[in-house]
Amino acid sequence: MPTKKTHLPSPDTFPGLLLALTAVSGELPTSQVGRLMGGMAYKQKAITKIKRDDLLNAYSRNNLRGYRLTSGAKRALVEQYPERYQPLMMGWSSTNAPKYSVRHRLRMHRMAEVLVTMLNAGALVFPWEKPAFPPDKGLRELSFTQPTYYSSIEVKEIGAQGQKIRGSRSTGLLFAASTLFAVYNVGAVDMRWDHRAEMRLKALIQTDLCKYRFGGQRATHQMQAILFADDMSRIEKMLCDTERGPVGTDSATKSENAQKAKTMYFLLYGSYEHFHVLTNDRHGEMLLRFLTERETKATLDSLLMNGLHRDNLRWGLEHDAFDQDGSPVLFGYSCDLPRIKRFDDALEKRQTRGTLICFDYQQPALKQLCGELVDFQCIDPDAVEEAVFDRPEKMD
Repeated sequence: MPTKKTHLPSPDTFPGLLLALTAVSGELPTSQVGRLMGGMAYKQKAITKIKRDDLLNAYSRNNLRGYRLTSGAKRALVEQYPERYQPLMMGWSSTNAPKYSVRHRLRMHRMAEVLVTMLNAGALVFPWEKPAFPPDKGLRELSFTQPTYYSSIEVKEIGAQGQKIRGSRSTGLLFAASTLFAVYNVGAVDMRWDHRAEMRLKALIQTDLCKYRFGGQRATHQMQAILFADDMSRIEKMLCDTERGPVGTDSATKSENAQKAKTMYFLLYGSYEHFHVLTNDRHGEMLLRFLTERETKATLDSLLMNGLHRDNLRWGLEHDAFDQDGSPVLFGYSCDLPRIKRFDDALEKRQTRGTLICFDYQQPALKQLCGELVDFQCIDPDAVEEAVFDRPEKMD
């Protein structure tokens, strides 16, 4: 007797998107459902139905809640969309047979959070809609018509070279018009960094990917980094300067101070010239568009230039404009920490005041990075979203 064919939702519906994200992630945090397009009432009803159809399971343990595909859903996806899902469902991969330890689940959740942010910001995220990495020396040009994101799982699958970056905290790589970003996500945890592993990742990007596999097409493209966090208070803690505060004498405090110093070095010095901090929400999605869409960023910069001017030959360091009094102004809304630090250092060196323009929710964290000579001018992210993107009405 033939087996009854499992009915799958259309790929262009919310249930289809949810199954696709879960398949690519291995486990999709339940908290990310609210970030996907559509009203919550509709989405909850849709989730109830696909769970009743035995396509999705909810898994909750150690205060971590996520969705995983059922075995029936995996079989149906492979049978009905083999070109899309067969590579994901082969063997004991981290997406087909994800582990259940807290450490591995946290890693999957952080990677899934970035995946949702990239998707909402207009980047290509699914393997079947973007070009694959050349398996060997690049003999053809790869054209990225829009920002394209590759997870660390995809990067590691390039072969022996990909295995050399084990230990890196990166969740993946983002290719934009003329910039390549290494992407990280600390979520809501204190992450420990292995500087050597991250430098191996950077070397892999510069040599094996840009020069070798892409045939030198991206060898001259700028390399930057993006760090996602659940909120800016996490960054405040990471930027706490142990040299300015009291230093504890017990071993636990010394260890914490050493880790903070190591984190500060990773973010500010010697890793990437530009290291942006974004939040895992719609504000982070908006900032990601500013980083990957030149015209969009130019629109906002043009609005911020109102009342400012660019000409001042005496100032040769980091800045974007000058006010009417001739004081330097930096557009710090992209939360580029090394650039903001260089601006602050220049003010200290010259003993002059300057203005840093940022979003209001960024100010408390950035004050931890800047000295007393920096004045803050805050802008409202909702007002910027309406002015630059002509935001549509939210769906109920």
